[in-house]
Amino acid sequence: MVSCKDASVDLRFVPDDNALYELSYEGSGTGVRNGATEKHFISYVWDLQTAKDTNAAGIKATYKRFKIDALFPKDTLRVDTDHPIPDSIGRNTPALMAPWVWQSVKGLSFNFRMNSLGKIEKIASFTQLQTELAKKILQDSALAQTDRFSTVLDIAASQFSASATQDLLQQVFIEFPGRVMKVGDTVGRTYKYSNGLPLVIVQMFKVSEITDTEVAFLMGGSGFLEESSDHSLKVEQQGKLIVNRKTGMLESAYLEEVITGKLDGQPFKQDGTVKAVCRRLN
Repeated sequence: MVSCKDASVDLRFVPDDNALYELSYEGSGTGVRNGATEKHFISYVWDLQTAKDTNAAGIKATYKRFKIDALFPKDTLRVDTDHPIPDSIGRNTPALMAPWVWQSVKGLSFNFRMNSLGKIEKIASFTQLQTELAKKILQDSALAQTDRFSTVLDIAASQFSASATQDLLQQVFIEFPGRVMKVGDTVGRTYKYSNGLPLVIVQMFKVSEITDTEVAFLMGGSGFLEESSDHSLKVEQQGKLIVNRKTGMLESAYLEEVITGKLDGQPFKQDGTVKAVCRRLN
């Protein structure tokens, strides 16, 4: 990147109509809960198809790959849409039921909307995606079995939902202030995880570099858990994000996070990282 030291920029999220991007997201962490080690790695790859809307952009996201590799003290969990579990095993093995269901998300889509300041305004209901996923893996004869269909639908919803997806995406999409910025200027935001534990995250982004094509931000953040009798967590974050100067679209993100405190009344610590890369395909 060649810096424009005296440059200023008023960033807006204005991707081209019918542009196609590939967004790759990786999250990993190692935690210790009550002396026992837990590890996880989760990866998503989506195609993002953009459509212009009034003061906003509609985005259709299609799953290209989904992968989980998690290690718990008494269990492991592995899913990879590129290396699926055979139906004959997944259908008849309770421990593999969730991976078998989740791996079928490849090729399915959901929609969300981002306004011109880069804020995710709404992620559409995942009901259709969850239903399509269930139909995709159940044979016609099984669709008539209400209990069977309901079980698969519940497993699908436990991993793929609007709230969980918003929690994930807002980690890597910065929100713009709606004003001109130069190197050294800052912008802050506060958001809350809506899925799982109700963590509140406060972040500050500082413009570190402006070039003809990109704008880079350094990020520092902290968080806390809303009042709970069984949990008490603190979050510390640092990272860097780069966005396209013309379109406001994310180009890359890197985030380090440390969570410490109590879970279920037991000592807990987790060190994690998030990496994301978004590239245009057309």
